[in-house]
Amino acid sequence: MGLLSVKLSENAVFDADAVFESHFCTGASDEVILLDANADETEEEIRNCDMLDEVARYLAVPFHTLCYTHDGFDEAKKKFFGETLPKLLDLLEKFLGCSHWIIGDKMTYVDFYLCEVFDCIQLMTSDCLDKHQGMKKYVERFYALDKIAAYRRSSRFKKWPFMTPLAKWGGKCEE
Repeated sequence: MGLLSVKLSENAVFDADAVFESHFCTGASDEVILLDANADETEEEIRNCDMLDEVARYLAVPFHTLCYTHDGFDEAKKKFFGETLPKLLDLLEKFLGCSHWIIGDKMTYVDFYLCEVFDCIQLMTSDCLDKHQGMKKYVERFYALDKIAAYRRSSRFKKWPFMTPLAKWGGKCEE
């Protein structure tokens, strides 16, 4: 299973998809759950991936909404970082516990999605994970993976923009 990277312009690539494709299509990991109906995943692993995929969306949607908020951006940002994000980080950190990846010892597509969202959020407020050391270490562990670190150092990796040009924040080459 590989997801295609999507170019919106010369500088915009959906990084989670591109990294996912690069990481898995090259056979970089034998320990990843792809959630294939014929695979060896347990029902619990599949349920947890489904549930955490939704939690990741509960994180991504308000962040994306914030990025496109032109009127009241400062108030929306304060609410997101003061209320929305801490609640979801608490939930994710409890679920992560002492595990290496979000559902245990195996990496899943949810890890890619979550880490991409956290990467964008940290560009807006770099210290947003400081009060949640478990999640901070989780994100650092993800970006320290050899293939992902190499991709992020390559000329293919573009940090900006990660939203369309219509966004209030994140839609220009550098904010």
